[in-house]
Amino acid sequence: MTRGDPESIDDLDVEEIVVLNLQRAIKATIDLAAHVTAGRRWGLPDSLRAHFRILVDQRVIEPALGVRLEGMVGFRNIAVHEYDRINRAMKAIVGGHLTDLEAFSEAIKGSLA
Repeated sequence: MTRGDPESIDDLDVEEIVVLNLQRAIKATIDLAAHVTAGRRWGLPDSLRAHFRILVDQRVIEPALGVRLEGMVGFRNIAVHEYDRINRAMKAIVGGHLTDLEAFSEAIKGSLA
């Protein structure tokens, strides 16, 4: 739908679809991070972002990826609680960070092998 083009989000229908699907993808990423950290007994995070810090500390994901994923948690919080501020953050994710979700998935898969 967006093909990585942030300007395609200017259509209101596309924006709604992208927001919903980004929320789902980010929530699934958070859930997977929580599952791995809990399953390996790596500690109890004090926030959603802290799951990714733990995975960085345990060398499951690269530090730069951890920072970007923490930023996506921020996007999710805006999408859920402050929808009016969402457009700029959503364009940044669509324009350059969708592959971070794939990179996270691959890193987790690699850590489970």
